Amino acid sequence: VRVISLDALVPVVAPSNPVRALSMSELAGILTGEIVNWQELGGPDAPVAVHVHAAGTGLGQATEDRILKPASAVLAETVTHHPAGPGLAQAVAADPFALGVTSRAEVGDAREAAIRGECGFALRATRQAISTEDYPLTAPLFLYLPARPFPKLFREFLSYLNQTPAPLVILRAGFVDQAPVEIPPAHPGA
Repeated sequence: VRVISLDALVPVVAPSNPVRALSMSELAGILTGEIVNWQELGGPDAPVAVHVHAAGTGLGQATEDRILKPASAVLAETVTHHPAGPGLAQAVAADPFALGVTSRAEVGDAREAAIRGECGFALRATRQAISTEDYPLTAPLFLYLPARPFPKLFREFLSYLNQTPAPLVILRAGFVDQAPVEIPPAHPGA
């Protein structure tokens, strides 16, 4: 097994939605149907239209494993399911009252909502927050390597992953490479 990059699950809303951050418990409450109106989150008096990836997709499974299972909750039957791909973010971006959970790499025209911790501090899925795994829904992307000889094309791909251009391609695709990230000091002069 080899980690080739990092990604993150992110809650997304339409660009016009005034809600900028959600706690993990609020996000779980939306997915379970416990929270059904944006007004409960500081938004407009309108129902929340929930979008998730289908359970058979990696993102759908990750949503259940990372958000619902820790809360001992199950997904509401009223959610709209999407196959893997950018369709979820497109649907959310087009609906001012929608919320979805998708890959950071597939946000598209939707807007990411930050995750607010118990202390009230909100954290977005930035390259630094994902690299340090401070963002709570960080997810490594694995490449499974079976114990058998590989075809030439696959060996060349593995070699490419160790070369200089690979991290740039990973970043352009919306994922986070594993290069060291400089963390600025908390206070000037520190």
